[in-house]
Amino acid sequence: MARRPVTEDDLERAPQTPEAHAQYASQLESWARAPHPNDEVLQADLLVAAGDHWSYAGDHDRALACFIEAVETGEPMAPDARAYLLQGLYDAGHDEEAERLLEALRAERPRDPRLYVLVGETLELRGDLPRATRWFTTGLLRAERDEAVADVDVDLLMLARARVRAAQGFDLDEYDELAADIRADAAHHRHG
Repeated sequence: MARRPVTEDDLERAPQTPEAHAQYASQLESWARAPHPNDEVLQADLLVAAGDHWSYAGDHDRALACFIEAVETGEPMAPDARAYLLQGLYDAGHDEEAERLLEALRAERPRDPRLYVLVGETLELRGDLPRATRWFTTGLLRAERDEAVADVDVDLLMLARARVRAAQGFDLDEYDELAADIRADAAHHRHG
C-alpha cells in the first residue's frame, strides 16, 4: 500500500523516551528510502531527522549512518548536511574524520549562517570553546556582509558567540552588548 506524503509537520514530533526516539527514527528512515512524489521534505531532510532521533536514542553509529546517507543524496539542504555529519562523527568517536571534515568546511568558506551555528554548537558541546568562538565569529562577520542573510540568523550567531565568550570569561565587546540587548528585548516580549 502506498504511503501518504510526508509533511513538514511530520518532522516536528518530539518523542519523550529513547525507545520512542528509536521507533520514530526507524519510521523516518523508512520514509526516506521509499519517497513519495508529493513529500514536502527532501530525502536528505528525513535522513538528518532520523539521525537526530537515533542520537537521542543513544545509537550514535546508526545516527552517523543516516548523516552519511543524507550527505550522499547530494540534495541541497540548509544548513548543509555535513554540519550534522560532523556532529555524528564526533558522537560516534571518529574524531580524526571529524577534524578532516571540519577543516574542509572551513576551507570552503561557506555562506550559510546556520552551518556556522551548528558547527559552533558542536564544538561548544565538546568543550572546545575557542574554536566554537571562531566559528560563531566568522559566521557572524560573513552574515553581516551578506544582505541575503535574515536578521534572525545574525542574531543566532551573535547570541551563541556571546554565550561561549562569557563561558571563557572574556570582557564584553560590541557584539556581546548587542546580544545582551537581543536577550533583553526577547525577555521583555515574553513578559510584556
